[in-house]
Amino acid sequence: GGRQSAGGRGRAMQSRPLAALLRRSHARSGSVAGRESRWMSTSSFYDSQSGRHITLDEWVRLYDLTAPATELASVDSADDLPASGGVLLTLAARGTEVEGRAEAVVIAQAAKARDMPVRALISNAFGCEEHGSTDPNVLQLVAAELADVGVDVITLGDQEGFGNEDALEEAVEAICWNDVVGVPLSHRLGLRAAPTEEGILLCGTAAGPQFAIKHIDVCSRGEQAPQAGEVAALLKENGIEHGVDGGKLP
Repeated sequence: GGRQSAGGRGRAMQSRPLAALLRRSHARSGSVAGRESRWMSTSSFYDSQSGRHITLDEWVRLYDLTAPATELASVDSADDLPASGGVLLTLAARGTEVEGRAEAVVIAQAAKARDMPVRALISNAFGCEEHGSTDPNVLQLVAAELADVGVDVITLGDQEGFGNEDALEEAVEAICWNDVVGVPLSHRLGLRAAPTEEGILLCGTAAGPQFAIKHIDVCSRGEQAPQAGEVAALLKENGIEHGVDGGKLP
């Protein structure tokens, strides 16, 4: 298959020395804050299934996981929904299965009935040492289930560094094959790459024209996800319109 081994994953993306690219991009971009354009690109279409006109943001939202506004409640049951704010659902890919999918659907239904924003994180979406590569077909099924109950953002997590361009392509193609009501899955997909140099490059690849992922998790300290400033610098270098979002959902 197209995926690389754990020892070499992600290296095929490096078309020029990463350190030099990041130094140049960071020097040109300045700090991560305050670069959101006054007018950000949008598009719209008529969704015949819902009978509504849907407006889509065509810029990349960077969610800083360490910003106070990104704090979403992680709940294990629909009975534990917070009184206000949003909900984060955490699922775990295990090769040909995704743990927590049934519970996530029930919680999301309850949260959306109260008009709460909901995000879902599928950890190890590209694979892990214990279970190997994740089957894109199971990601396709789970993404459709989550979208059908109104989940706003479905983030593919790469906790063990299995993500590379080939794995991303397989996952995105499988997931976006689904036809869902309202906002299409292409505009609900997110990425939480590994906090490594390869992860930074994967963010740039994901946000580029081939995949056009609109939601990317970053971390000011570079612990849970790639460092915010480095990702913003790379997007700026590549001419990708983006803004720093404190975690607010569409």
